[in-house]
Amino acid sequence: MKKIFSFAAIAVAAFTLGSCGNQAEQAQKELDSLRNVVAEQQNQLQADEEFTDAINFSMDSVVAAEGIIMKNSEGGVPNRQRLKQNVEAYKTILQKYRDRINKLQASLKNQKSAHAKKMQELIDKMQAQLDEKDAQIEDLKKQIEDKNVSIAELNTQVTNLGNNVRELTDQTVAQAKTITDQTDKMNEAYFIIDTSKNLKAKGLMVGGGLFSKKKLDLSAGDLSKLTKIDMRAKKTFSIPSAKPKILTQAPAGSYTLIKTGDKSSTLTITDVARFWSMSNVLVISY
Repeated sequence: MKKIFSFAAIAVAAFTLGSCGNQAEQAQKELDSLRNVVAEQQNQLQADEEFTDAINFSMDSVVAAEGIIMKNSEGGVPNRQRLKQNVEAYKTILQKYRDRINKLQASLKNQKSAHAKKMQELIDKMQAQLDEKDAQIEDLKKQIEDKNVSIAELNTQVTNLGNNVRELTDQTVAQAKTITDQTDKMNEAYFIIDTSKNLKAKGLMVGGGLFSKKKLDLSAGDLSKLTKIDMRAKKTFSIPSAKPKILTQAPAGSYTLIKTGDKSSTLTITDVARFWSMSNVLVISY
């Protein structure tokens, strides 16, 4: 009988250990999945920032080049040498623009998300437009060397080239703005720091009766009672309590919570991506 009991005990222990092992394995898979999501978000943000930098650079270059061209054009109709300088100025803009785009494309090389695919499609379109402008520039340079082509005709073509470069830039800026808006939306977060009594009054907590404890309730989804922030910029939160409670999910190791006085403490986010990976809402009670 004792042997039967022993075997049964071993079987139960083995089952329990197996269950724990399965739970640990599942937890590890979920953690790995979460890390992959966070890494993808970081890559997307980096790509968006690089894209915006490229567009801002091109806009500055166009403005600078037009300033040079206007200066070169002072004093009447430009001669062939001035036209050649103007064409070279636009060529320089487009080449630097292409360098930035190539750098952005390299950053997308190993990404397979839908976002990366969308960015690549936009890059392909931009590169095709740049190829077309490069061909126009080479044709203009040949015509400038051709003495049979009039200065007036060349001047018109150079002016049209400038307009085309500006249109290309304007189109890309509009597309960049859409991506920037999407990036800003991705980085929206909300927080509130208040007493549990006030949180309940605002409909953010339920319970607290004789047979139930107070607990967070965000089911209504009303974020108007919270403060909207940019998670990239807001990393420190002052709390008027030495023993606050973080009611929303916040991964351990992604923040520090330090007592700064008898009735105060400070929460500092040390890993932005991990901290907001579970939720874009932070609720702290005291």
